[in-house]
Amino acid sequence: MARLKYKTYEEALAAQKALKVEVKNDKAGLTAYLKQNKLKRNVDHSDDKKHGKKIAAFQKRIDRAMAKLETTNGLVKDMKPKKERSYKYDYPDGLTAEEKKKFRQKARAESKPKKEKKAKKAKPAKAKKSKAKKSKKAKRSKKSKND
Repeated sequence: MARLKYKTYEEALAAQKALKVEVKNDKAGLTAYLKQNKLKRNVDHSDDKKHGKKIAAFQKRIDRAMAKLETTNGLVKDMKPKKERSYKYDYPDGLTAEEKKKFRQKARAESKPKKEKKAKKAKPAKAKKSKAKKSKKAKRSKKSKND
């Protein structure tokens, strides 16, 4: 089978859409024929005297259209224009992955606004209150005397 050639990506896309419609219509034709004659899809009808040739013809048309579609899909994929990628950083030529990582870290550090450190004010130390700890027995005895 000769390879299909298209001059532009748009032509290839249009042909691809047309072939998809053709395949869909061929499959729909086969399905309609099977329903009309009350035949099952998953049964082999090639030996059938009445329906074998017609079903084989439908299947042959579907197979040809599918083969054309596959080649067109490959051409569309090859002809598709590549997107221009924009990178966040402009790397110098010849950097390894590790060097690029260090370059990004340095660029991020340079881009951050630097904050001036303020001198911390000296806070007066809080005076600790010291209370003498009383034993539990002493507390209980006070409570019992008050009652």
